[in-house]
Amino acid sequence: FVNRSGSYNFDGLQEMIFENNIFYGYHPTSTTNSVFNNNLTFYNGSANAMPPAGNEGQGNLVDVDPEFVNYPPTGGNFSWDYDFNLVEGSPAAGAGTFGTDIGLTGGSFPIDGNLKHHPATPAVLSVNLPTTAVQAGGTLQISIEATSRD
Repeated sequence: FVNRSGSYNFDGLQEMIFENNIFYGYHPTSTTNSVFNNNLTFYNGSANAMPPAGNEGQGNLVDVDPEFVNYPPTGGNFSWDYDFNLVEGSPAAGAGTFGTDIGLTGGSFPIDGNLKHHPATPAVLSVNLPTTAVQAGGTLQISIEATSRD
């Protein structure tokens, strides 16, 4: 999560589990009753505490530069020109759950280090639901229009 202007994206979230995330210039301060394990915070001003108040967790790195290959040290808006892979020796390397990396290259579903300009998943253009209700046990036929981004 990079450079968000407020914590409203997490507002009202409860009983969630957050693992292996990097909060860079952004902090989930309005999440409650959740667990934060093996996350990293950096450049979050006075909101660097991890886990945030009202939550639990362990193995977090607080106010530590993740050392991306290419990202402005004071943050910036997202751009495909940045490289969010970790440099060799990054404090986030191997510091995630089960010894994985913290960030995009770690966790249960790591990105292989070769971020494409667009994800391989199709972009949904439209969904057509021909009815607003279906009887219990009934069948709903829908149509989805999508396009490849590659």
